[in-house]
Amino acid sequence: MRVFLAAAIVVASISIASGAGPVLAFIHGNDVLTNCKDHGAPCVSYVIGLADELEMVAPRLTNICRPEEVTELQLVDVLLAWLDQHPAERHRPAAALAGLAFAEAWPCTK
Repeated sequence: MRVFLAAAIVVASISIASGAGPVLAFIHGNDVLTNCKDHGAPCVSYVIGLADELEMVAPRLTNICRPEEVTELQLVDVLLAWLDQHPAERHRPAAALAGLAFAEAWPCTK
């Protein structure tokens, strides 16, 4: 089940990034922006889960190479900053947007 969920997150990220059809999701960028301003435990846990899944499943597909010293709160800050800078994208699934934000913040170098 965990592998299926992780694969679904990657597929959603790739589909959103490539402009494919709509993807169903429970949480969207607007939800994260609204509910994560206080960096509460549920928000931090959600974002950590996204980061773990995105990095575990397909680091080469997502281009995320997060340094080990990045903290949980930094993950949330990076995602919130990305959402602030991209208001037109906030209606999209949060998992896809997190992938874009983390890849922009910590891209893999060749």
